[in-house]
Amino acid sequence: MRPARSAGLRRAGLARDAHGLGKRSMAGAGRMAHHHRHSLANPLNGPGGPVDPPRQADYQQRAAAYLEQLRSAEAAIRRLLTDLPRRDIATFHRAFDYFAEAYGLHVVAVFTPAPGREPGPRYVEAFQRQVRAHRLRVVFIEPQMSEAALSGIAQDLGLTLRQLDPLGGMPGVESYIAMMQFNAAQIAAALQE
Repeated sequence: MRPARSAGLRRAGLARDAHGLGKRSMAGAGRMAHHHRHSLANPLNGPGGPVDPPRQADYQQRAAAYLEQLRSAEAAIRRLLTDLPRRDIATFHRAFDYFAEAYGLHVVAVFTPAPGREPGPRYVEAFQRQVRAHRLRVVFIEPQMSEAALSGIAQDLGLTLRQLDPLGGMPGVESYIAMMQFNAAQIAAALQE
């Protein structure tokens, strides 16, 4: 299951970006702990009540411990991303809009309109214009996507490619919290260069 879905995130609306492409927005995007709080509040309650009553206290205790880990990780990420010299980022596609919004970052350039969809010449031109206008130095790619289409443009613009992981599963990024910490560290390092 994708971390966002397991976190209880849901789509709240569709806005249009400068290219007329759909951009998901979510009311109240913000705290990691908030996203998980709803899904963990009653871990195994079904329509007829608790699913496993004898172990309910254990489930509640484990859920509370996980929520505390989320709060702690969210606070650390917020501290890491608070005083960056720049706040604008470029991404391969719109996988990080929620993350950026939650931590006061701005996705100002997106290379492709959707995963698996090649950008057209106008889209690439708009991407290059945004990168130059915002004097970006880094474009964030994803381990699940091929960087071949972007590497030549990145070289022409003098950009460094850095990874962000929207799905998790890479070595060292096997949990939701580890994935969020990895992505925050990548962004913080890039925006301090």
